[in-house]
Formats: sequence, structure tokens, C-alpha cells
Amino acid sequence: MIDTGETLVRVRPAKIVNARNDTEYDYDEATRYTIPGRRFVEPGASADEFGDRDLTSIELTVRIYGHPDIDRRDAIEIDGVRYRLEGKPLRHRSASRRLDHTVLALARWEGSPS
Repeated sequence: MIDTGETLVRVRPAKIVNARNDTEYDYDEATRYTIPGRRFVEPGASADEFGDRDLTSIELTVRIYGHPDIDRRDAIEIDGVRYRLEGKPLRHRSASRRLDHTVLALARWEGSPS
């Protein structure tokens, strides 16, 4: 995997229980973590990788060496631009474990994620 040099930051929202005892996620109070290691960022996505997902909104596909701690509610910032995950991270395991990687489908951040 070739490292394309972008800085990837995981933005994990704070989990807050509101007055009605419902859980909300606050991105203003999020914790930020720079994802280390090799990664490859490319435009778009392919149906081979993502199956039945609607690919029209996927702006970037990111492959990260290993299995970093990324949750479906996390936002990802790449060189200062925020994206949301389209679906959960896809974790691929290799027989030797040396080629394990995670694939993220990202769409441009618009308002709050659902």
C-alpha cells in the first residue's frame, strides 16, 4: 500500500444524554486523534468493494494499513476537510495478518450526521 501523504484525523463525538434521557452525539465536543501509519486516499468507490451501497454520494475511498479504532459515528478529516462515513468501516484480514487493512467510504460532511 502506498502512503499518499494525507493527514487523517478521526473525530469522535462526545456521547451526551439529554433531558429526555435520549443519547445524542456532540461533534463540537469531539475528541480528535491523528491516525498513524500508511494509508491510500483515492476518489470515489467501486461496487466491487462496497456491494449494494448507494455509491453516488461516496466522494473518497480510503485504505488504511491495519485496523485503527474507527466507529461508524466518527467523522474523518483529511487535510482539514471533514467527511462522514458511508456505512461502517470494512475490515479486511489477510491469512498472514501482514496485509490487514481497513477501507472507508467517505462522503462530504454536510450538517450533522444522522
